[in-house]
Amino acid sequence: MASVTSFIRNTPPGTLKGYFETTGFALPSSVVWQAAEPELVRRLLRALEEIGAEHRARVETDIDRVATIADEAGQVALYSVTRHRSQLDELRNANDRALWMFLKEPDAFRHAEEVRFTDERRRGRMWAGFVCAPDLTVHRDGAALDAFKRGLGELFETKNVHIDIFDRHRAAFDGVNFEVVQITVYSEGPTDDSLEFDRDGELTHQPRRPVLEAALTYEPAPGVIEVVAKDREKREALARMMARDLLDTEFRDRRTPLRRYDLTVLMRPFTFPTDPADACGSQMVRSGTWLASVSTPPTRCLRAGLSRRPS
Repeated sequence: MASVTSFIRNTPPGTLKGYFETTGFALPSSVVWQAAEPELVRRLLRALEEIGAEHRARVETDIDRVATIADEAGQVALYSVTRHRSQLDELRNANDRALWMFLKEPDAFRHAEEVRFTDERRRGRMWAGFVCAPDLTVHRDGAALDAFKRGLGELFETKNVHIDIFDRHRAAFDGVNFEVVQITVYSEGPTDDSLEFDRDGELTHQPRRPVLEAALTYEPAPGVIEVVAKDREKREALARMMARDLLDTEFRDRRTPLRRYDLTVLMRPFTFPTDPADACGSQMVRSGTWLASVSTPPTRCLRAGLSRRPS
């Protein structure tokens, strides 16, 4: 969980004020928003120690969500869904942008969380990709959406299903952005129970039905469907339903080809370009092994794209 203290210290007071006003927390009169920033931070942190446990838990939960979108991967996700890119650019830092979106565009903020969930798992154990037809329209309402939702209910064996469909961008290695449509699926999982303390402080078993998350994306340019889901057997079924119900096309059952990399360039000596400011000497690569002079600081080598030979 993110540090409340660190987040408060690194977030502009004006945005923090908007957060506490929106959530309706009654802060003590000692918190004066017009005070100098260091003093305001001290008083605000002291006030958070004095509020009730329930309110503090709410603040900690909100800050944990916002801080997740304030790191580098979270900011990429944020910019991939926002309609206010220029306005975000004017804000002070990543905390400011993430909290602003959390307050002003809660749906877009949730979409950023969904984008991060999806992209962090691309080409991993939870991922599968399928070749489909390019330049298709994703149907988002009416009979198409109803049919898709019914199929999800049958697949996950539940009546409780929520679907988010939204447009976003995906950045390639060369900096080009590609249009993507993402479908995030929330379904109710099987019943489980956990040990909890009730209101009287007694230890008891509480039944829970967790919410499971899965995601699909369709990239119109290449015509590729990608699926992120924990259950391997359900990934193809999800892609098949998306093609049938939302894209109105035949499912081809063709997997996207694996990426192949040509590493033969590492089998012959060559010189890395270096910046004199990094104080790197003549660095060579020989037979696939990274080499650096002993006197070269490791951190500077890393900035120049080098690493020391493992011991």
